Amino acid sequence: MLKTLQPPPTIVWQTPKTFEEVLAAYLELGQATGKEKEALEWVKESRGKVKRVRDKVEALMSRREGGKSVRVAFVEWIDPIYAGGHWVGEMLKWAGGDDTNSRKGKDSIRVPWEDVLAWQPEVIIVSPCGFDLIKSTEQAKLLMKREGFMDLPAAKQDRVYAVDANGYFARPGIRLVEGVLLLAHVIHGGEEFPWTGAEDAFVRVPVEGKEEEEEKEKEEAGEVEVKVSEA
Repeated sequence: MLKTLQPPPTIVWQTPKTFEEVLAAYLELGQATGKEKEALEWVKESRGKVKRVRDKVEALMSRREGGKSVRVAFVEWIDPIYAGGHWVGEMLKWAGGDDTNSRKGKDSIRVPWEDVLAWQPEVIIVSPCGFDLIKSTEQAKLLMKREGFMDLPAAKQDRVYAVDANGYFARPGIRLVEGVLLLAHVIHGGEEFPWTGAEDAFVRVPVEGKEEEEEKEKEEAGEVEVKVSEA
């Protein structure tokens, strides 16, 4: 089919794995399509947006005790568990998050659920590759059924989020830049990083059974108190 086209089309093969490689791919496309000036302007603007987020995150973290990043579990698939890969690790770092299971500039890999439990994430972001927000939300609810989930800090603090993976994280597209801001918003809150993008970009998924777990803990604590008093 391609051989029949006149003039023969130029095939541009791209497989970026880092944020900078994504920008380089856009420059290459700009050159190939006669839009080099527009591509350069977009890359410059994108770097500027990311830098503003990074600078604000660094300032925020410097004011916090210890200045540590927030422990995050970025889940690209829930059964089996796959952590973030490619550019996601960079995006998390710029947004002030840290995920020991995600790989920067490399393919996403399968990780044992025990590794997620051991990391004790304070925020969980469910971003199944190729899924929109509705499907990601369904997957987040299934993730909550895994053993030990309720004991995680993210579950106890009700900080579990589903995102539009297709739109902001899974593809090497122009919305990766918005994805950095989205991560900062989810990790640090809307007061520091207000989200003005699409309403269907993300949603906080209420932790099912959280109230029951809290009541159970209170009851157990009450039993211990009674036993101590009787002693």
